[in-house]
Amino acid sequence: MPRETNNQRATITEVAKYLDVSKSTVSRAFNRPRMLLPETVSRVREAAEILGYSPSKTAMALATGLHSTIALVVPDIANPFFPRLIRAAQSRANERGMSCLLGDSDEAANRELEFVTEFTPDVRGFVLMSSRLPDETLRELASKTKLVLINRDVEGIMRVLLDTTVGLTEALESLYSLGHRSFAYLGGPHRSWSHAQRLSAVQAFAASHAVSVNFGQAVPATFAGGSAAAVEALSSDPTAFLCFDDVVAQGAIAALSRLGFRVPQDISVVGCDDTLASTIHPTTATIRLDYQSAGSAAIDLVLDVIDVESNGDATADAQRLVFDGEFLPGETMGAAS
Repeated sequence: MPRETNNQRATITEVAKYLDVSKSTVSRAFNRPRMLLPETVSRVREAAEILGYSPSKTAMALATGLHSTIALVVPDIANPFFPRLIRAAQSRANERGMSCLLGDSDEAANRELEFVTEFTPDVRGFVLMSSRLPDETLRELASKTKLVLINRDVEGIMRVLLDTTVGLTEALESLYSLGHRSFAYLGGPHRSWSHAQRLSAVQAFAASHAVSVNFGQAVPATFAGGSAAAVEALSSDPTAFLCFDDVVAQGAIAALSRLGFRVPQDISVVGCDDTLASTIHPTTATIRLDYQSAGSAAIDLVLDVIDVESNGDATADAQRLVFDGEFLPGETMGAAS
C-alpha cells in the first residue's frame, strides 16, 4: 500500500519487499539501469513512486553494500595539470550516478598507497592520476580493487594516456624549420611517466635530425624550478627551450627576461599541457591535451568493468586508451637568432 503523506520516506528495503526482489535490484534500477531488463527498471521505479521512495546514495550503500563513490588520487592538487582531469572525471561520474572522493598524495608514493588502502572498503574503484607507485605495487593493487591509471602505462592495468609525442614532435619540426639547431629540454619529475614520454620524443627527434640538446631537469617542476633549470641550461647556448609543462615554461621565460634575453627574438620557448599558455601574455606555444575525454574515459573504464563482473562475465580486458596531444603555436616561438 502507498505510504500516508508524512515526513517519513519509504526505504529501499520496503520497495524490495513490495516487489519481492533484492535490494541490489532496487539500487541498480536507479544507479545502474542498463544492468537490468527495461521492464524490471520500470517495475522498480513505478513501485518507488507508489510507495513514496526516492533513492539516497548513502542509504543504498548501507543497505546493499554497493558504495556509489570513486576515489581520485593525484600527486599534487596545486599542479594545474590535474584540476581539468578532476573536473572531467567528476562530471562523468555524476552523469553515471556516482560521486568522487579526492586524495592528494603530495608526490609521496607511500601516501598514495595509504590512500588506496584506507579508501578501498568505502569506494567502488580508483582512478590514480600520474601515480608514483612502482609497477609491481600497482599490479598488486589492481588485483584487489578496480583500478584505472591516467598517464601511467603499466601492462595488465586499465590506463588512459595523454600522449604528447605527436604534438611535441610537431613543435620540434616547426622550430627546426625556423632554423633552430641547439635545444634545451627542461624535464619534470624523474618518476613521472609524462616526463619519460616527453624526454623520449625529444631524444628521438635529436637523433633523426642531428641537432644538439641539453637535457636538464626542473627540480621541482614548478615556476621556480623552471627558472633555475633555464639559467643552468644557458651554458649550452640553446636557441629554443622545450619545457615539461606550461608552469616550467613560465619560470623559464621569467628567468630569461631577468637576464636580458628576449622571447622569442633571442630564445624560443615551448611549454606543454596547455594549462596556462592561452591565458597569459605573450601566449605560449604549447601542446594541448584532451582532458575532458581522458577524465571521462577513466570513469567509464572503472564503471564498465564493474558492470561486466557484476553480471558474472569474465574479467574485463585491461584496456589502454591513448589521446594524442595537439601542437599550438604561440607568440613565444620565432626564428633562430
